[in-house]
Amino acid sequence: MLHICIEGWGNWRWSEPFSVDHAGTFIRTIQYKGRTASLIIKVQQLSGVQKQIIICGRQIICSYLSQSIELKVVQHYIGQDGQAVVREHFDCLTAKRKLPSYILEDSELTELCVKAKGDEDWSRDVCLESKTPEYSVVIQVPSSNSSIIYVWCTVLTLEPSSQVQQRMIVFSPLFIMRSHLPDPIIIHLEKRSLGLSETQIIPGKGQEKPLQNIEPDLVHHLTFQAREEDDPSHCAVPISTSLIKQIATKIHPGGTVTQTLDEFYGPEKSLQPTWPYNKKDSDRNEQLSQWDSPMRVKLSAWKPYVRTLLIELLPWALLINQSKWDLWLFEGEKIVLQVPAGKIIIPPNFQEAFQIGIYWANTNTLHKSVAIKLVHNLTSPKWKDGGNGEVVSLDEEGFVAAEIRLGAFPGHQKLCQFCISSMVQQGIQIIQVEDKTTIINNTPYQIFYKPQLSIARPHSGKEYFHVPDSATFSICPGGEQPAVKSSSLPCWDLMPDISQSALDASLLQKQILLAFSPAAVADRSQCWSLPALVRQEFPRQSVSVPFGNYRENGFCTRAIALTYQEHFGVTYLTLSEDPSPRIIFHNRCPVTVLIKENTKDIPKCEVYCRRIPPECSIHHELYHQLSSYPDCRTRDLLPSLLLRVELLEETTSEWSDAIDINNQGTQVSEPRGFLPKPKETVPF
Repeated sequence: MLHICIEGWGNWRWSEPFSVDHAGTFIRTIQYKGRTASLIIKVQQLSGVQKQIIICGRQIICSYLSQSIELKVVQHYIGQDGQAVVREHFDCLTAKRKLPSYILEDSELTELCVKAKGDEDWSRDVCLESKTPEYSVVIQVPSSNSSIIYVWCTVLTLEPSSQVQQRMIVFSPLFIMRSHLPDPIIIHLEKRSLGLSETQIIPGKGQEKPLQNIEPDLVHHLTFQAREEDDPSHCAVPISTSLIKQIATKIHPGGTVTQTLDEFYGPEKSLQPTWPYNKKDSDRNEQLSQWDSPMRVKLSAWKPYVRTLLIELLPWALLINQSKWDLWLFEGEKIVLQVPAGKIIIPPNFQEAFQIGIYWANTNTLHKSVAIKLVHNLTSPKWKDGGNGEVVSLDEEGFVAAEIRLGAFPGHQKLCQFCISSMVQQGIQIIQVEDKTTIINNTPYQIFYKPQLSIARPHSGKEYFHVPDSATFSICPGGEQPAVKSSSLPCWDLMPDISQSALDASLLQKQILLAFSPAAVADRSQCWSLPALVRQEFPRQSVSVPFGNYRENGFCTRAIALTYQEHFGVTYLTLSEDPSPRIIFHNRCPVTVLIKENTKDIPKCEVYCRRIPPECSIHHELYHQLSSYPDCRTRDLLPSLLLRVELLEETTSEWSDAIDINNQGTQVSEPRGFLPKPKETVPF
């Protein structure tokens, strides 16, 4: 049980106790010599172990205005001597905030007025009616800077005709402008009946700004101008406060008066998605407003229960280049424009299929992707390939893959892969171009990587992997900011064994090499890991990444877990420290030892030997373990291993007999062709 004590009428007085065990709204009153102070108590359950208790009076005053105003409220009551008393209360109502509530009855708070902060003149008094549950009036706020400020004063009633009834007074602008364009726009505000006109700058990117110098009951005409060197739009949009009343009567945004009040309590939160609205959400299902005109103007009620008119400027689409490449946009055979990396533009209304292209200086050529045709009102399937493979169809909600092959000569070619997705947000078609593969670094280390594309030759018999000379990229250590620890993969280097005609995806194999240092050494294998395959059938693999020329606690490698996931057409490769590597090899011999896995079945990819430097330890994962993931068995029968000693001379030693690693204990191995000692022992 809780009590509330308030200071009133010159002394302190306690309320009756109340319980906070159950959520709800109730009232406690404190009376003194015929006067009453009503306290509204709201108990809200925030979580299973946390409640929020709000104690407030009957009068709530809040503001949606972008500037602070000064407020004067007038209180009428009967004094102890039976005479009528009038008191004035002054406060500063901060922009987009609320005042502490007034512990006054509706009959006591009878009128109010406002003025601009720092000015001397007050507006006319607004009489507050106690019998009307909801009404709005326009107030002219005097201003010394020659601008005209008109605001809505809306009076709402919460829980009408109940003991916990409250009055909520909301100040809001007459008109709010929200532009979804990438750049600011110039609007021309015409008062044709008065022969007046002025310009205002409206920011883009979904930001809101109230229109200035708007008068009530007067029709204003808006025209739009993208840049100073351009002409204004020919079509004008008429707006007025009478239009606000019509729209508010026909269309009421969802929400209750209580939800309106909730905006001013607790942490700030925006119900609107963030521009440019490219967050992929499979649950959303919006309709595209238009695709045959560049722009449209939408008029609607701004918020529930306030008379502010929202004027939205919506492009038909936004094209977002999220890739690392500066792209060229083609429609048919015509170059439309260039879209730099990270740039957001309004694309033209496509009449034909479009393509993206990359200028490659080495060949002085613009290389283009497959043609993509936007399809509207397509019900099934969500997206599909064209019949000849030269054109793919992209629905309003879907994604397609596109590739651009750079270079002309084998060994000097790169393959850029993109995911082009479409979704409808805010009535706008959001077309996004992303690199198809994103790498996420969850480790505290900077990691270098070589993405490569080669011909898949399962089990060709190659025992050694030669690290080819190819492009190297890096990703910063993982941090708290998601943008810091993730990086898209720009391109794949095509290995020299891929001919100009080898375009069949089934013949190509993606692989990635990892390193902690890009230092060039004579033997690149000391710095780079064995290739890790980038395939959906290998969702997790443990990659043994060398340190290079130094060791850490006797280890010359660190185990990095590489996981593979796909989401809305984008492949995500996540790098994390492997907390439990599958196998650790300790080489306590003074020579380098090679270990080969004796695979049972024909592997789906190359299985290379593992090289262990002398007096060193490394991490390892067998192909058997990689290919059987995520199947987990308490007792898994592992394949046997073969050993061979690496000799400095040109002579090559032979492989040892098979070593069974399924049982603990010590086994003796005799690598053929190498007998510096009577025997080498390999402990497991």
